Amino acid sequence: MSILSHKEAQDAQMGVSCGQLLCLRLLFFSCCILHSAFLSACPPDWIQPPHYFGYASETGSFHYWRDVARVDFGNGLKIPLRFDFDSARDESSPYLCAGWRCLLFEAGVVQKAPTILEVTLLGGQKLYLVQDKTPSTIHSSPFTLKYASQDGHWRAERKGNMLEVVRDCGWAMKFQLSRSSMIKGQIASLTTDQGRTLV
Repeated sequence: MSILSHKEAQDAQMGVSCGQLLCLRLLFFSCCILHSAFLSACPPDWIQPPHYFGYASETGSFHYWRDVARVDFGNGLKIPLRFDFDSARDESSPYLCAGWRCLLFEAGVVQKAPTILEVTLLGGQKLYLVQDKTPSTIHSSPFTLKYASQDGHWRAERKGNMLEVVRDCGWAMKFQLSRSSMIKGQIASLTTDQGRTLV
């Protein structure tokens, strides 16, 4: 059995302490990276919106969802190729038969009231935005109107014939508006929370 000198014991203890400190620092650094990645990641909700009763929509029309596939855009971004049919839909799709719509290409925005916009997202979910009437924007040009969702997670701004809808975590969509007195348009681009833009 060897007996360590006082100096050797101190050196051994210091080595253990330095090793523990290094492990703690590595653990802290890893936690910071994971926490940062978690905060920056903001996965969208691609779940099919539910029906109100059977195949009935909120207005009582016949409504049907059909997922065909998931389109892989690389880097982990997969968007469902989703079709929906509504018996009350008057507009015809440029890609499908009457009543059908392909949300990947036909997600859109429509003005439901003078100060309310209805945005149909790529997954089919509906988002309602209310015009911002604070003193700083109420006297601004009608071509720079601003909107926000009730929960504050979504904001939108209209500039000319383009409406940009932004989520507080970085996701954004731009809609090309038609030339009419009512706000109406279809999706022109999608930007992810990582800054990647799909046009």
